[in-house]
Amino acid sequence: MNNSIFIKGVKFQRTTPKAIRKDISSNILFFMISQSGAIDRRGTIYFFTPTGAYFMEREDYTAEFKDELFLFASEWNLVNAYFCDFLIIRPDIYDSFVRELCARNQPYFWFDTAIEVYGTKYCD
Repeated sequence: MNNSIFIKGVKFQRTTPKAIRKDISSNILFFMISQSGAIDRRGTIYFFTPTGAYFMEREDYTAEFKDELFLFASEWNLVNAYFCDFLIIRPDIYDSFVRELCARNQPYFWFDTAIEVYGTKYCD
């Protein structure tokens, strides 16, 4: 089991549902859920916070925790990031994120843009 992974040069640290629950209401900028039909890392949930990037694999969380995330984020912006991935973006950063996405002319690469914009800004 890896405690960290690198995606596009950004280090994602393994986390737990308990740690995410502690930070979810105020610190998470967005998260992505890679559904079971996704091309890569099926079932993985990725989180971005102002202090870093985190991930949980299927064995790290329960179905109830995943439902809790969707319920919590019901007023956030859910975007189909294609290939069975969903990016859930906090409302207060959604407009600036979409502007950045449009400026990069990458309408289908939500997660890549998220990593490039926020990964370099907040993560080592």
